[in-house]
Amino acid sequence: MCPLVDPRPPGTSSPDAGRATPGSSRRTLLRGAALLPLAASLPGCSLATDLVNPGPGVKVAVSWSADELAAFRRVLGRLDSLPGFKKRNYRVDLVPLGDDISYALTGRGAGRLDLVMLPRPGLVGESLDSLQPLSPGLWQEEGGQPRYSAGWRSLLFHRNPRTGETLPYGLPFKLAHKSLVWYRTDLFKRHRLSPPETWQDWLGINAKLIESGVAPLALGGADGWMLTGFFENVLLGHSPSAYDQLSAASAPRPWDTADVRAAFQLLGQMWAPSRALAGGVRKSLVQQFPDAVLEVFRYHRAAMVVAPDFAEPIVDRFDLSRRRASDDVGIFAFPALDCGQPLVAGGDVMVLTRPASEQAKDLLARLANPSAPLEWMRAGGFIAADLRASQDGYSKEIEPFARQVHTMPFHFDLADQLGAVGSSEGLFRVLQDFLAEVGDGHAERIEAATDRAIKALLAVEDAQSGDNAREVERRDLVRSQRARGINGCDGGSPDGS
Repeated sequence: MCPLVDPRPPGTSSPDAGRATPGSSRRTLLRGAALLPLAASLPGCSLATDLVNPGPGVKVAVSWSADELAAFRRVLGRLDSLPGFKKRNYRVDLVPLGDDISYALTGRGAGRLDLVMLPRPGLVGESLDSLQPLSPGLWQEEGGQPRYSAGWRSLLFHRNPRTGETLPYGLPFKLAHKSLVWYRTDLFKRHRLSPPETWQDWLGINAKLIESGVAPLALGGADGWMLTGFFENVLLGHSPSAYDQLSAASAPRPWDTADVRAAFQLLGQMWAPSRALAGGVRKSLVQQFPDAVLEVFRYHRAAMVVAPDFAEPIVDRFDLSRRRASDDVGIFAFPALDCGQPLVAGGDVMVLTRPASEQAKDLLARLANPSAPLEWMRAGGFIAADLRASQDGYSKEIEPFARQVHTMPFHFDLADQLGAVGSSEGLFRVLQDFLAEVGDGHAERIEAATDRAIKALLAVEDAQSGDNAREVERRDLVRSQRARGINGCDGGSPDGS
């Protein structure tokens, strides 16, 4: 008898659903996700989302849930109508893996996934033996014009270990603008506040709101990526060169430097004040991404939330003012720090596991069509990675920010480039511990908490590398030498065109 597997996390039929449901974690919920591909491969069992086409199935792993998963289903549903493609003779089986999406790259045998929509492109270079190289022609138009921003190349082009040829191992699908702050314009007007342009302006606004009895920020600390996004913007705004050095693939990464320490201390300035966080530290650490957005726009218990563009569907669904003539939803760019205004972008890339079937290659080609994601763009929460995609589908709030990540140099999401070090047991956990230590009025702990955070990150690096004692000693020497230097504002080459 087939196991019954619902590809949606429990509770996502609720109107309160976003990326995950309140009180549950994608990581906890799908901890046994390795069983899902096996269930899908059993005779007569399927996680199919496209039952119209019989024949063979292409198993697609995704990290999305709820609104995002529903939007991707709509994308799949219109692939047969794309110009230049015939009707498919295969079905598509979706396998939602949430935060455990990395396991999709290592499956073997009947449990192997065919196509993975990977939200952490930094894992591509660590998984070349499991991935199918792609044709370089997919990266450019017939006239030779690039289809994607140049920054993607360093993440997705790698030397084929078998042939020595440098080839793409992934294709960008979805961009995410990660330097946005969503806020309640009505609240700002009531307190005669304007969106901040600098970090100091922002701290001043927070102090005024706290004095007025309003929590400035909502944090979704249970989703560690929300905390890493905050940290990345602070680090990039303070020292682009430190950000670039950490992004580099070579180890040891320079965590123990004056600029990284300064970034933690700046973050402490924002998170530490008493009553700065809606619900305090305890709630912030168990609250997930959609809940943090709802704290601002549904429950009105916070003034702002640092969240990517894909917060839009949650805001649209629950903020009733969006349905009236007045619009109480605003977005401002992450304020400037010492070295200017940061621009961080992330995204999901399509990779094929090896050996790829013709059906899987066909599905990837269809999803790479610039018209494929139009339904998702119109629904909100999607910025196309393909530079050829129409700009007409974006809302008036998101359109200028979509244009920004298409036309301006950006730095790619740091955590998504760090492999295991940027994961739930690495930077995610370190920032959660840092928040727990300094929040709720414990500014006096910031320096000691920074020391512990740096030490924890170095320990994760060493655990991942498996170095022997002599090599660890060498790495510690390099780190101590780097710690004496200050990187300043001389940034390296950012991602983007």
